[in-house]
Amino acid sequence: MCPLNRVKSKLMLLPSYAKFGVNRPAAALFSSLGVHPAGLAQQLAVLNETEGGSKFNYPQMLSWLQGLDTSALDDKKIIEPKSFVQRLSKTIASIRPFQQDIFSPHHWELHFFIAGWHYYVEDGPVLPVQPGDRVILESDPENAHDSDAIRIYSQDSQHLGYVPRCFSRDVSRRLVTLTALVEEVNPACPPHQRVRIKCSSLLVPVSN
Repeated sequence: MCPLNRVKSKLMLLPSYAKFGVNRPAAALFSSLGVHPAGLAQQLAVLNETEGGSKFNYPQMLSWLQGLDTSALDDKKIIEPKSFVQRLSKTIASIRPFQQDIFSPHHWELHFFIAGWHYYVEDGPVLPVQPGDRVILESDPENAHDSDAIRIYSQDSQHLGYVPRCFSRDVSRRLVTLTALVEEVNPACPPHQRVRIKCSSLLVPVSN
């Protein structure tokens, strides 16, 4: 990656860094997938890099996380409490089935938590979406922070938040062919892990 593109990539990640309290691209990705606390996501990012991971190769980061053996983390100097590592096992198990064809030219699938939920949805006992609901994805090219930003709306046009920045470009390229559904709702979880979305497409455009 040329120096200018590297600087641009780092600048685009600043909001994710601030949101999750991390300072590495892999840590931002892992946090958006449900890895927490920030210290654990950060240590995993460092481990990924020491094992040959590229700082901006998100498919590689995802594959590495999905293949991670958490039982071996004690030997790799992960210093977070065991309760967090045990929770990490459940998080990885929840995303591991998404590995198979996620980057296949014939089938594309992506799972993520809605970003910015707490800015657009008030806390309450009843959430505006439920598992199985369709959601509407709409590009936001005027977004000051990300020209590939994608808004997420409920069927009754309530703005729910955004596709996480680390996935926005991939989603924007496939926007016209996507189906997006609410996969999981967790009212007791922190806002950035409250609603998980599943996007899928059987026809992937080849344009950049």
